[in-house]
Amino acid sequence: MKRKRIIALPILLLAMLVLYQGFFASPPTMAQAESDYKSIRVFGESVISAPPDEATVVLAVETHGDTATEAGEENARLVDKLLEALKKHGLKEEQIETGRYRVNSYQDYYPTREGKEEGKIYYRAYNQVKLTLKNLEEVGKIIDLALANGANQVQSIQFGVKDPQALYLKALEQATKQARAKADAIAKGAGVTIKGIKNITEERTNYIPYRASLAQDAEAGEKAAPTTPIIPGEVEVSAIVVVEYIF
Repeated sequence: MKRKRIIALPILLLAMLVLYQGFFASPPTMAQAESDYKSIRVFGESVISAPPDEATVVLAVETHGDTATEAGEENARLVDKLLEALKKHGLKEEQIETGRYRVNSYQDYYPTREGKEEGKIYYRAYNQVKLTLKNLEEVGKIIDLALANGANQVQSIQFGVKDPQALYLKALEQATKQARAKADAIAKGAGVTIKGIKNITEERTNYIPYRASLAQDAEAGEKAAPTTPIIPGEVEVSAIVVVEYIF
């Protein structure tokens, strides 16, 4: 009787070991199940155009003088004249931004009676004025007003939208739809069926405002037409997504 118990003990231990391993064994994961699938990886692209609802105009006042004080005082006088004219026209404080003020020296050379060149140091004062305009039909009129009241440089004119978020989302939606259409075409050509999405990534989203070009100075402004014509173009938002489909 004791001998039978000794033989049964190893069998019992083996059975317990099998049950233990089966109980604590890891179940198949989703990643392991998906490893049996193959995939199609495609890019989806979209570009959306929209009319602008605001304009940004960057002007500058540049003055010169024999001394830094002379150049700076003349610059301050012209900037004050410019700001007064803009506010009198109806622009609000939040629409006008000044900055990037600087004064620097430079040397100018001129010939002497002896046929040599002599240099003289002059000073340049520079102040930038940035305008945000809501009435796009008045952009040309505002530029002419600025040039007649102290500004002597038009550095840039840019048309954009105040809140491009809706355009971003629409571009991403259309890019994703294009990716699915491309994947369906590939799957049809290959004779397979798409079963789902393995991975999807926003690759790139760009906002491209419309930039107008205008070569203008104070003298040209005086000779120009009553209102300089500025025609705004549409802004663009582009999006690219990368999608990997399984089949």
